[in-house]
Amino acid sequence: MRRLRHAGRAAAILAALSCAGAHADTFQSSLTATVSLTDGQGNTIERPERGSPFRIGVVLMDAVTGTPPKGMLLQAWIRPLGDGAMSCQDAARAFRVTRSIAEDSVDLNGIVLAQLNRDGSFGIVDPKLNLRSSNMIGAARFDAQPDGFAVDPRSQTAYFAFADTGTVEAVSLVDGARKPFAKDLHRPTDIAVGREGDVWVAQAGTGGLAHFSNRGERLPDVGVGSGGVAIVEASDGSTFFAYAADGSGVLVDRAAGQERARVHSGQGITSAATAGAALVLLERDGMRAQIRFADAPKSSQSVPLAGPAARVAIDPSGTHAFAFSGSGNIVTIVDIATAQVVQAVSVDGAVTDMAFTDRAVYLMLADQSAVLAIDPATIALGRAPSIRRVPIGVAGADTGTTKGLLVPLLPSRTVLAVNAESYTGFILHEEMAIGDVPPMDSVRLRGGVPMAIKVADRSFREVSPGRYETFARIARPGQHELVLTTGIAGMTVCFPIRVEGAASEGRPAKLTLRVTPAAGGLRAGVRQTVFVDVVDDEGRAYSAESVELIVPSLSFSWTGRFIARRDGGGRLAAEILLPRAGTYAVQPSANQAIAPATLEVGS
Repeated sequence: MRRLRHAGRAAAILAALSCAGAHADTFQSSLTATVSLTDGQGNTIERPERGSPFRIGVVLMDAVTGTPPKGMLLQAWIRPLGDGAMSCQDAARAFRVTRSIAEDSVDLNGIVLAQLNRDGSFGIVDPKLNLRSSNMIGAARFDAQPDGFAVDPRSQTAYFAFADTGTVEAVSLVDGARKPFAKDLHRPTDIAVGREGDVWVAQAGTGGLAHFSNRGERLPDVGVGSGGVAIVEASDGSTFFAYAADGSGVLVDRAAGQERARVHSGQGITSAATAGAALVLLERDGMRAQIRFADAPKSSQSVPLAGPAARVAIDPSGTHAFAFSGSGNIVTIVDIATAQVVQAVSVDGAVTDMAFTDRAVYLMLADQSAVLAIDPATIALGRAPSIRRVPIGVAGADTGTTKGLLVPLLPSRTVLAVNAESYTGFILHEEMAIGDVPPMDSVRLRGGVPMAIKVADRSFREVSPGRYETFARIARPGQHELVLTTGIAGMTVCFPIRVEGAASEGRPAKLTLRVTPAAGGLRAGVRQTVFVDVVDDEGRAYSAESVELIVPSLSFSWTGRFIARRDGGGRLAAEILLPRAGTYAVQPSANQAIAPATLEVGS
């Protein structure tokens, strides 16, 4: 039995902590907590391996009633322990004051961004590292541009579909590791992920969905219709709708992983949207929309639109639908309950994407010069809605391909609006819909020109009543501590974690990449040799026969990959050719535990 350190009031929420079911000493409190660690295959572990992702599970239970608490918000991080480390209580107190953790800690709060670029490269961005030299915590490059892209926040995994090869690949959002997920599919083009981590893949070759469990086991396929299949996720996250070119569709409950309703529209569908029980289908001619509900999918109401539309979206409450074309400037707003057009709004540019929060509606202009923010409280029949223009950059080429660059940053009530040409995502707040508030916060997006962004919350999430889970990866071996806190009025509990792979393997605790030109400074457009050293804090070298390097530009859209190998003198050396002058980041492709380097290149 281990005695745990805690801080807070005697009646605070967290009371006891244990690992793998071995309860620690308890103290006077209304709740107990149990912590378990499991590997990627679901096997219980006591000591995670250095650099390997593992799942952390926390179960909270009321010791008196035997029921789980409600409304619990767990904040957590993993910190290394060493000489001079502050106490558990002081670490939690410092976090509550500064909202930051020690540099060497593993943050288990907030979101990460999954960034797919136009050149087929992929990056994992941590917005909390925005002020550092690099905010990328992982990267990958595909041989071809993925046809479909989805993330699973629960397992911290991104999935990519490739129609030509009939495959799906998985990339860990914890460490960037790639692995095959599915093969021998019939032109997979789109992906959706269920609440329990099961994966649904749209197959254009069969007109249906391939279904996989969260362990990758193939489950019975689900037929949809004929022709290509597209998937849209509900704006409230409760369901997704898969529809075929012939007008057939199936609504799937993401929590239960089961079919909820089937639709046969009788006409081709060019776009669809869903929220709650509501379904809005855009007919092939783009001039009419069908409104249906999951409890009566065979009944529909047809609504003529004010202008031609190619896409449709629904707010999370299921109150209004918005139809827009991607090339025209008319947005038709439809009241779903009455099947009436509320407003036909003329805006100052083509709209290509939409996003929602509880108190704001956002529209992305095709040239990425601005986002329009609408206060939903001002949407009413016969009344012009309040629209604010939020500039996010200089107008670029109107390509109509900005779908996926306007995304809600759930669980917060903010939205990320990306200006691809400036490699910047601007964080928009709901207040922008009711006042002239410019964006004050932004995130740098490097490694390529962004094409689509998805968000994964790495915080502890309640996966079942009283059970919270997240994934983590610890790069440094040795003794660490998991810190759980419920806030100022709550309690802090710490749990020791020993990470394998320390002195017995002869590996340094913290590694840094150093890149040195073999002769003079680096020049753009000239093939030159650089020496690559991986060293610890004391300058001791880390042995490796070769290292694959990812070299993204920090000033324009370009990413290169180079291999450093041992030369005749025993040093790691690589020949690199950098196209333009500027600053480049250098990071290993496989081991994200190694701190990256930067290169300055002259003309």
